[in-house]
Amino acid sequence: MTLTAERLRALLEYNPVTGDFTRLIDCGGRGSKSRVGAVAGRPHYRDGHVSIMIDRKSYGAHRLAFLWVTGDWPPGVVDHINRVPGDNRWTNLRVATIAQNAANSRRTRKAKRDTDLPRGVYRLPSGNFQAQYGKGGYIGVFRTVGAASDAVIAAIRARGHEPFLPIGEAS
Repeated sequence: MTLTAERLRALLEYNPVTGDFTRLIDCGGRGSKSRVGAVAGRPHYRDGHVSIMIDRKSYGAHRLAFLWVTGDWPPGVVDHINRVPGDNRWTNLRVATIAQNAANSRRTRKAKRDTDLPRGVYRLPSGNFQAQYGKGGYIGVFRTVGAASDAVIAAIRARGHEPFLPIGEAS
């Protein structure tokens, strides 16, 4: 059975200002989290997204927020604008494609060793800089960091992902 907005609203109250869900009925579980008035959900230990159990199924609180506010499940991925996965305030959530969500992600493990370089730019053993972006996103090899970074920004703009970049990265 698919969770409906009506069922969700009967079980939980959503506060769009704080992003918290509170229980409207006692769900019969152990502990204070299952009582009426308790804040529902817990952060996932690995990535920080808040998950909420409803009818023995786990749901992401960010997806439940969309269902609660709009009455429909989100058509795509739900992106946290400020990149904080536990911040489910309505003003911090937006629908995105997988690629747009990835544009708003933190740097990958591979890139952590080159933290002084811009997004999508990697230092090669030759001393040149490789630019890449997205799936199959090899752009090219450049002599300078600036040229590689400019190529990445151009690719981001060409794909329409610039609004999803963290503030200051597309300048």
